[in-house]
Amino acid sequence: MIKDIIEANESITPNQKEMEILHEYFPSCFHTDGSFDLTRFSEFLKDKVNVTKEGYELKFLGKNYARMLASLDTETVIVPNDIHNCKPENINSKNIYISGDNLDGLKHLLKSYAGKIKCIYIDPPYNTGTDGFTYNDKFNYSVDSLMDKLSISSEQAQHILDLTTRGSASHSAWLMFMYPRLQLAKDLLSNDGLIFISIDDNEQTNLKLICDDIFGEENFQGMYIINASPSAIDYGHMAKMHEYALMYSKNALDCLTSQLPDENKEFKYQDDMGGFNIYPLYNGNIAFNPETRPNLYYPFYVNPNRQLDNGFLEIGLDNKEGWIEVYPVKTAKEGIPHVWRWGKEKASQNLNVEIVGHLNDNGDYRIVQKSRLTKKTIRSLLMDTSMSTNRFFIDSLITYVIQKLLYIPCKQLAVLFFYGIHILHRFIQMFPVSALFQKVFPVHLAQLLDLLFFHSQFTQFLFFLFFPIIPLSFFTCLVISHLSFLRSDF
Repeated sequence: MIKDIIEANESITPNQKEMEILHEYFPSCFHTDGSFDLTRFSEFLKDKVNVTKEGYELKFLGKNYARMLASLDTETVIVPNDIHNCKPENINSKNIYISGDNLDGLKHLLKSYAGKIKCIYIDPPYNTGTDGFTYNDKFNYSVDSLMDKLSISSEQAQHILDLTTRGSASHSAWLMFMYPRLQLAKDLLSNDGLIFISIDDNEQTNLKLICDDIFGEENFQGMYIINASPSAIDYGHMAKMHEYALMYSKNALDCLTSQLPDENKEFKYQDDMGGFNIYPLYNGNIAFNPETRPNLYYPFYVNPNRQLDNGFLEIGLDNKEGWIEVYPVKTAKEGIPHVWRWGKEKASQNLNVEIVGHLNDNGDYRIVQKSRLTKKTIRSLLMDTSMSTNRFFIDSLITYVIQKLLYIPCKQLAVLFFYGIHILHRFIQMFPVSALFQKVFPVHLAQLLDLLFFHSQFTQFLFFLFFPIIPLSFFTCLVISHLSFLRSDF
């Protein structure tokens, strides 16, 4: 079986999967010599999509090579870890954990889970220059074989081989590393699936471009800004506190997400059913438009002469004399019409109850929905420090250090002791302690000490723990360690 895979991989070329799809669905566009008739193909697209010759795309050294890697079948096998699987806590597990090269792991998963995964989270190397990233996908290609497979020059082929053999950490190397993995992740996603990818400033712009290339711009759902380093680093021209998480869907039309509880929800309006706010009935996502959802593009009619409760206006689906026709608004930039979020049947059942007419401040008539939800959509700015990338690690590490180094006989006491010191640490942080260095030491030495002791939560904590309160720590732990009834682990 492996031999067959190896032989099949010899004939793989970039974009082979896409070419197979074109052959399957548009066979008439191919001539007997294998050439593709772009004019005939455009006839299929006419009246369905706008064909444009203007645009831009992401290009980088090794892009076609990365596409080819995504098309190759894995030549590895998965071997069960019987020792791990037979442990009591694992024997009935329904989870799968694959340890090894993630490119091969993704290809193995595709054999059973293609199009079935609803959510994927990726935490790739950030390529900061200090995170240890180097490109290490190694395949035995020569300059001649790459020239033949990728239709490139010998110089380009040599550059690609240099990236793969010298452990490069350039932007091109990072993009070449990410491209096949993201392509395979897309193939794993179900039509309503979502993928989240963490990143920082070093490759954020490149990640956005490569994801637009793979998933499509219309499937970009947003980018979270995460308060990853609340204490920041007082170094350089800007103390960076945040990282990013990009969110893409497999298909924006099928994607579904849940909302979060909103404990402080306030309502502007009241009726017999309770409080509510109003929101436009049209769908703000331009992926939903008259071409993609023609059944959701139809007119309402507003009666300007009859007011309902709270100053709203009567509406209907039938045109009556004196009533005003209202369609969904168009996008301000492209002029593309939106569509309604409700079909005609659902709208007819809720006329003048849950959907009403509204005259806005600009004198325009709109159709609005009453929203009684006590939930909210997750915000793109995540300021909660529990989102910090190093919070759990630091807290766990310091608890362990306290327990072992200071000989606290059980973990629970170490946790209590840690949080007591943690509160003291936070209290001291409110004062400009690092500024004292400027008065005591020369400028350059003060900057060095400030960097050493205040560049992270961990080093700040150690500074405050082992210098101001070490006598108290020693005395407290000495007493605890001699209380025999506390020696047993809780």
